Order: sequence, then C-alpha cells, then structure tokens
Amino acid sequence: MEQFSKNPDAGILVGDGWYCNKEKELTEYNASDRHVRPWVIQRWYYIMQPAVFWRNHHKLLDERYHYVFDWKFFVEMFAEKKVVYTHEAYAVYRMYGDNKTGQDNAGRKKEIYLLQKELNVSRCNILWCRHVYKVYLRAEKTGKQSAKKRVDFVSRVLFHLSGRRICSF
Repeated sequence: MEQFSKNPDAGILVGDGWYCNKEKELTEYNASDRHVRPWVIQRWYYIMQPAVFWRNHHKLLDERYHYVFDWKFFVEMFAEKKVVYTHEAYAVYRMYGDNKTGQDNAGRKKEIYLLQKELNVSRCNILWCRHVYKVYLRAEKTGKQSAKKRVDFVSRVLFHLSGRRICSF
C-alpha cells in the first residue's frame, strides 16, 4: 500500500469509508480522523474496520469475544503502534440487521461492558455500560423494547456531556 511507503513509521493506517444500506445505497460518510484523543478508542469504537490496514505484528484476536474482538484488537494496536489517518475512502460497510455491529442486543452490550471492565478505563464508564447491559437484558426478557430506546438516548446525551468519556456504543 502506497501510504505505508509514505509513512514508514506507521503501524496502522486508518482510512475513511462509506456506510450503505441493504439496498447498497450510500447512507453516511465516515471520516476516519475525528480529532479524537488516543484514549477515546477505549470507550468508543469509531473505527470502520474494513478501512484499516496494519503491518504484520503477530497479534491475535481475543476469541473470548464474539462482538467486540476487533475493538479490543484495535485498542491494543493503537496503544502500541503509530496511527496515521489517511483521509482516503478505502471501504464501503454494508449495514443490515444481521451484521454484528448492527445487532442491538444484550449479548453485544454485555461484551461492551466486559471489555470496558477488562480495560479498566473509567469506573463511571464501566458502571454505565453495566447499567445499559442490564436494561437491554431486562427489555429482551420482558419484551419492552422502549427501554432500549430510552437508555440509548441517555447514552448519547452522556456521551456528549462527558466529552466522550461515558459511552456504551
């Protein structure tokens, strides 16, 4: 890849990308460089995985996770390697109900909580992620999906009010 030649000390290249829907219509442009501080990736998974490239380093994915294995991988990579944002669109990510990122369920929320706990990022964020997981679990057991919408709304508000420090996405 040409960008690795231009940036020989780069360990990771993060490009831009597009999201598209099931009908393959482009719906949103995802700029890679959101002017975020390095610690943000521990709390908020903003990376479009198909638009990321890295040099071989023999790091393995954590198979204990089903939904957030790539998030953990990138947290570790970003801590170890120099990251270069290229501002070139490298990927189109098709969002639909069956892909892991699009699944809005208690199983995914549980893994987010467990990953936050493992990373020991922030007690407030760990507690919030645990609360969100419990709300999702209860909503799925009782069929009251409106609880998910309410906690998601509060999550977005907390995310912005806390300067991206409290997040459960």
